[in-house]
Amino acid sequence: MRDGSSIRFEWGAASSPVIFKNSVIVLCDRQTDSFIAAFDLKDGKELWRTARAEIPTWGTPTIVAGKERTEV
Repeated sequence: MRDGSSIRFEWGAASSPVIFKNSVIVLCDRQTDSFIAAFDLKDGKELWRTARAEIPTWGTPTIVAGKERTEV
């Protein structure tokens, strides 16, 4: 990940990564700058990242296959 000097955890990380097709999806909730992101399984490059303006949680991302699309 990136420089962790500004990361503040109250209790630490507890979310589990999820492997989906050719990526690993990671939830990183913390006091500030929380996000969910996907990384390529082969080379570790970031595929996408979405900021989260939520209070920190310890939930594991869930993949749901719908009729029209698959959602995280």
